[in-house]
Amino acid sequence: MKSARRRSRELVVQGLYQWLVTGEDIGAIDAFVRETPDFHKADEAYFKQLFYGVVKNTDDLRTSIAPH
Repeated sequence: MKSARRRSRELVVQGLYQWLVTGEDIGAIDAFVRETPDFHKADEAYFKQLFYGVVKNTDDLRTSIAPH
């Protein structure tokens, strides 16, 4: 059985992948992810924190992983 936080992380990865591949608006992707059948089983606050945190810090994250 998956925990609510694990479901949140999985949904974040899906949303970020969609954002990177399509370049679609973050708000639209957020709305799309929230419409997935299992979103109600996720930790909504944790999802929001992770999803928007990664988007907000994209440049810093890319800089950190570039050497690897």
